[in-house]
Amino acid sequence: MQNWLEQEISVKSFDLSEKVIMTTRKILTLTLVRNVADEILLGLKKRGFGEGKWNGFGGKVEPGETIPQAAARELTEECGLQAHYLTKVGLLDFEFVNDPVILEVHVFETRQYSGTVIETEEMCPKWYKIEDIPFQNMWLDDAVWFPRYLKGGPQFYGYFLYKGFDTILKQELKSTDLSPATTVFERAVSHQNGGKESCSSFRKIIKSSMALENAAEHVAITPQ
Repeated sequence: MQNWLEQEISVKSFDLSEKVIMTTRKILTLTLVRNVADEILLGLKKRGFGEGKWNGFGGKVEPGETIPQAAARELTEECGLQAHYLTKVGLLDFEFVNDPVILEVHVFETRQYSGTVIETEEMCPKWYKIEDIPFQNMWLDDAVWFPRYLKGGPQFYGYFLYKGFDTILKQELKSTDLSPATTVFERAVSHQNGGKESCSSFRKIIKSSMALENAAEHVAITPQ
């Protein structure tokens, strides 16, 4: 059965004036590849959203997939590598002014993979030394959360509110436990009204419905 969190989810969020704002969550993946030389593989986006920027590899979750399965598939489609083991390192929420869609990005790392790096229709991959990561040609938020990722340690959660594609109006970055108790509803309510709205009515529903595999810290990938 497909996990309901892997679909686009409509959430009623309330602002302080009690207006109802309908937002849609789009669940996405982002995978960062590291090699034995501790270099990181990034891809130059050749088309579509983020064209011309360097990034990790990822995309949307297809019907019937778990989030880790989607992460592995997108990695193969975009650069040719097959991940054998994924570690979940972070979770990022992105909002854009006047856009009702919230992008919920599940961030993974893999150091265990096979295959040959290839250029694809969507991405042009390149290995970078850590000190040479091209932040000037990446999304602005990367300069905020990437150093936290590279440092290692606990999983992290980040929130970024963009105006257009070149201005960040609000940002948050913190260490967190990406367990089933960390819910999309808790985060949505927190950002819409400064955390003043209670989420208790959602918690029991979320905890009983959320698939553990999507929150797991380490995931072995089984070939389909």
